[in-house]
Amino acid sequence: MGYGGPSGVDRVISMETFGGYLYFGTHTSFGGAQLWRTADGVTFDSLGVVNSNFPTLVSIKSTGTRLFMVVKDYSGEYQLY
Repeated sequence: MGYGGPSGVDRVISMETFGGYLYFGTHTSFGGAQLWRTADGVTFDSLGVVNSNFPTLVSIKSTGTRLFMVVKDYSGEYQLY
């Protein structure tokens, strides 16, 4: 994972632990909010773009059995996943 470059990641917005991983959501300059995870803080896995029309993954929350995400678009509209 790197900031800028081909991933488009500008900054990490939210983080949450779930199932032995640290998950984090990003704001991107293009291509939509991304979800990433790491088990060791060294190797990072991109789990993909949540929604290409929503550049910011605002919040990640775990219920213990599920992981929920809220994304936001440029106009201020939110969606829950």
